[in-house]
Amino acid sequence: MESTQISPYGDSVIRVGGGHIDLQNAQDLATALSRVPGITMTRHNLIGAFGGGDGGAIYIRGHGSGRPGAEIVTYVDCVPKFSGLFSHPLLDMLPIDAAETIEVYKSHQSVLLGASGFGAMNLVPKRRDQPGVEGRVLYGLGSYDTQVARFELGARANPWDGFFVASHRDSDGHREDAGGVVDSAYGRVGAAFADGWEAHACVAYKSVDGTRKVAYGRVWGASRLLGLSGPEFVEGVEARSRSAQFSQVEHLRWLAAALTPRDRDDAVLAVAAAIH
Repeated sequence: MESTQISPYGDSVIRVGGGHIDLQNAQDLATALSRVPGITMTRHNLIGAFGGGDGGAIYIRGHGSGRPGAEIVTYVDCVPKFSGLFSHPLLDMLPIDAAETIEVYKSHQSVLLGASGFGAMNLVPKRRDQPGVEGRVLYGLGSYDTQVARFELGARANPWDGFFVASHRDSDGHREDAGGVVDSAYGRVGAAFADGWEAHACVAYKSVDGTRKVAYGRVWGASRLLGLSGPEFVEGVEARSRSAQFSQVEHLRWLAAALTPRDRDDAVLAVAAAIH
């Protein structure tokens, strides 16, 4: 932890700085906060937390255990960042490489966090504070064919400033079907008009592939499930669907031929034609 401060609302806010994130070699938000008191995490894969819950999640004083875990709110520069379906956080969608500081709120604050926010995490993005240009390139190799690469570039020429970071993470995983690939990018451009007055715009990109490195998802045509590739499986489903339609049509035609008088078979044949 970098510091613990008291907010204007009387709550303590824990801040984890970028230096601590680098020292922990954190590859996601859960690892970066693993040493913060009151926070526990779950994960199955070295790279990627693709499912929430046991697949990769953060719990703040026990909150977050309910599915899908929407009682914890995540922000990027004070803007909510969560799944649009169940409003729950997804760790792989949060740009950890762009975080200068991570702020952790461990108690419920309805005014600040919203009605469902029993805890929150806010990623404060990196920015260039001093005039000039600075950048760095990081590359690392690890066990299980793990690769991590990151590029950062920041610039400032008053009143303008900008920052860009892109990263790639790739691992085969420590067990079967535990591989994953995560690519991300973040960009920010801002301008300071006067003391205390500034404007900025930012954009974030995330590409998460939890199947590229596993048996069931290398590619659609190469993956195998019950001995069938993706296209073979679809063809089998279509064939079974066609055989079912054929059987229905033939039964209706037999029924039409058996009906008497003959003027009653028109409705049955119409149904058969619609199925066909």
